[in-house]
Amino acid sequence: MDEPKGGRTMPKLQRTSQNENLKEMDLLIEEEFHNFDVTDKVMTRVRKLAVHKLGLDARARVRQRVVVPGLTAMFVLGVSVTGYAASQYIEFLNNKGEVVLNTAAAKEQTDFVTKYTSRLGFYTNQIKEQLQPGDYVAYYVKDDLINNADKLNPVKFEYKWIEYSNFSSLQAEITRTQAPVLKAITHLPQGYQFDYGYVYPADLYTNHLADAAYLQLTDDLKRQAESSSEGQRVYIQKLNWNKADFSLARYVKGKNVVTVTATKIFPDSKVTIFQDDQATSEKLNIQGNEVYYIQSNTKDRETDSVTYHRIGWRDDHNHSLYEISNNADSNLGKEDLVKIAEEILISR
Repeated sequence: MDEPKGGRTMPKLQRTSQNENLKEMDLLIEEEFHNFDVTDKVMTRVRKLAVHKLGLDARARVRQRVVVPGLTAMFVLGVSVTGYAASQYIEFLNNKGEVVLNTAAAKEQTDFVTKYTSRLGFYTNQIKEQLQPGDYVAYYVKDDLINNADKLNPVKFEYKWIEYSNFSSLQAEITRTQAPVLKAITHLPQGYQFDYGYVYPADLYTNHLADAAYLQLTDDLKRQAESSSEGQRVYIQKLNWNKADFSLARYVKGKNVVTVTATKIFPDSKVTIFQDDQATSEKLNIQGNEVYYIQSNTKDRETDSVTYHRIGWRDDHNHSLYEISNNADSNLGKEDLVKIAEEILISR
């Protein structure tokens, strides 16, 4: 198994103290709490989770344009891949006619949400500096802005993943943690090779304020905060975990990146895939499986773009959502990602 970067020794977790950077943050006025609606908070948590699990910068975005190509059909590796007419948003139905997967516009963050995530990011960056790869912690922030804005989640969580540079080591970790299965891609475009992969812990407290264990954890950390000096802001408790609900494998060729992810989903869940409002969605049928394809028509290299092409689907047999994506600098196109998707679907 790969040696975790940074060594095996777990340093004693220290409480984070306030510093000069917080003085500017303290200028935020309380009236802004009233403008922070529930939808904004939910979207922020969804984006934050995606950013953590994909290892991406929250500021990185793709400015995409709408493209509406006509009905197309292609043959890849001898398998028929049918393309339906593209549209801005699409839906997938189960055998009962219920929507179980759809694409939708990602809501733009308000100024207050941006300030909130910036402040929370300040704390989480300090926490990460104290962690070793594989550490999963709960933390409480002694900060009125953070707590008033997100009363449903007073205690939050942070994880510093272990990057496995050998695919067999990644597969061993997937097996150990019962994470969604990822198999090695053997038909990669020429020059691409496996870079690294990791898993992410499953939520230990799925109901939060309705979970007695979560309430006890919250009480313990709040008690520490109430009895401490004014200079201390963050209170941390290390958690034990053994199950993961997310797997990632990254393949590279220079600056070109292809990422394959698998996320556990509940059998009766409805999954919404968010895209920029200028992107276009399209349904494809690969090996009898309906998949979504999201694309940008224009590469924007002046920004830190996240993805350019995305192909994904529900695997209801294994209760997982799979997605393949590349970055804006990638030289791969739709056909290349279709080939990778086909290999994954055939190998199930």
